[in-house]
Amino acid sequence: MKLGLPDEYAAHVIRDILPLFAADWPGVVLEVTTAPSLALRDQVGRGRLHLALAAQAMARRPDPQSLAWTTPVWVGSARLGTPLPDPLPLALHAAHCPYREAMTTSLDRAGLAWRTVLSSPSSQAVEACVESGLAVSLIDRSRVTSAMRVLDTLPAIAAHEIVLLRAASAQTAPATDLLEQTLRRHFRL
Repeated sequence: MKLGLPDEYAAHVIRDILPLFAADWPGVVLEVTTAPSLALRDQVGRGRLHLALAAQAMARRPDPQSLAWTTPVWVGSARLGTPLPDPLPLALHAAHCPYREAMTTSLDRAGLAWRTVLSSPSSQAVEACVESGLAVSLIDRSRVTSAMRVLDTLPAIAAHEIVLLRAASAQTAPATDLLEQTLRRHFRL
């Protein structure tokens, strides 16, 4: 069985959820891939993954496949002064990540100049860049550390939801049902 995870949630799922699944279902062989949400959506659509978690901007009504929702916040280093630098230095998430698009689109619409300091598929690299004071970024509120501060002066970002995607080819697979149930029961932001 093949599972896809965005980097931001991989540690939680691998550390906290997959051992529970493996203990209950030791005969299921699991292969985990990490990639940005939009790439995972594409891989599920092509049948390359059986299940995947993906972040997406929340529609007016929550997606029925939604596991959780979050309102991402702009963050900078706790030592970051005011006013903010111009152009705004950004630590961008990977291409095909909805947070990357939300960041650049909101800044462009607000007419704020920005430049790329880091572009990375690694949430740890993005967070380290913010904590070090090199750039600002957008992350889930639950990921804000004591070395960061929320930047309320930047454009508000719409709520996002974490959805569980399932390949059409895996609709009748019992192992996929079991993993989906485990993820639904234990996934938390």
